Amino acid sequence: MLLKRNGAVLGHTTIAVMLPGYFVVITVAISFFAGLGYLRSTIKGETQPNRVTWGLLTAIMLVIFAAQLDAGVSWPIASVSIALFNSGSIFIASFASKGAYWKSQPKDYVFGAFSIVGLVLWQISDSPEIAIAFNILADFMAWYPTIVKAYKSPNSENQRAWLLWGFAHSISVLVVKDWEFAEYSFPLYLTVGNLLVAGLITLGKRHGNGSKQEEAGPSEPSEQLQKD
Repeated sequence: MLLKRNGAVLGHTTIAVMLPGYFVVITVAISFFAGLGYLRSTIKGETQPNRVTWGLLTAIMLVIFAAQLDAGVSWPIASVSIALFNSGSIFIASFASKGAYWKSQPKDYVFGAFSIVGLVLWQISDSPEIAIAFNILADFMAWYPTIVKAYKSPNSENQRAWLLWGFAHSISVLVVKDWEFAEYSFPLYLTVGNLLVAGLITLGKRHGNGSKQEEAGPSEPSEQLQKD
């Protein structure tokens, strides 16, 4: 079926639901409380964030926040502000809590390097569509170590937070007014990505994958030195 809005044909899919713009407030609220839940479980040592992922996500959100602030963006900057707070606080908490220590693997840093390359390409691109594609690439490369960890060590992650983030971003997709790549691509990507992590956690648990203690190693690198 053809997608029509105000009589104009836009594609071959029909969007039956279009939410008002103020639903973005709900997205921001859900994302904030999901982040608090992840942060709290990190501080308690129940969740062990991958520092490569959360450090790079903090850098990416900081760049987006600065760009939107410079451009005088209004409502969207609220969502970015919450994302920056979530990623930054979780990254810091991973150092503050001994139980939240996660030993990063060499391949994590490889994907981190790819993420930085994507971040640079995003900044130097002249085309908005290509810039967004590089933005998604940078974000995904930063995210990849956690995607793998969610399946291999599902008990080291907070599934409820990922589900809430996925639900929040799905609302953002339904708020999109102009169904163009620049408008829907990033919120759609975030919806799929968050729900993917939540799904991999479930799959990992069903397959009996390792516990967080078995996979994470010692609470702190110094503890291993003391034992040696």
